[in-house]
Amino acid sequence: MCDRIAIVDHGRILAQGTPTELKRMVQKDALFIVGIDALPAEMSVDALRALPGVISVAARDADGSDASGVGSPMLRLAIGLKEDAALGGVISALAAGGAHLREISKSEPTLEEVFVQLVGRGISESDETSNG
Repeated sequence: MCDRIAIVDHGRILAQGTPTELKRMVQKDALFIVGIDALPAEMSVDALRALPGVISVAARDADGSDASGVGSPMLRLAIGLKEDAALGGVISALAAGGAHLREISKSEPTLEEVFVQLVGRGISESDETSNG
């Protein structure tokens, strides 16, 4: 694998750096997906947003539709954090409220998503443009 990458469009370098540096260009904050059985009745999404280090919280049912969180068999929370370390406080708050953790993953953009964000089109679209 490469230590450093340059994103080039029509002979012009748009960005260069390590894969991590390039990914941070399009997603500056840590984004975690936390799956729980249900949001505790005494806790709201707004209460989670008020925790230290939390930037944003969005709740979705496992099928991807918007969810209120109460009574859902599976709830996924997309939680934006200032830094990874803030996740501990979120998990502690959920556990203290009685939520059962079912899954957790960190969401990071791919290098292709970085390319699309910087260039404004996908790699395959670039090939079609240059061929036709």
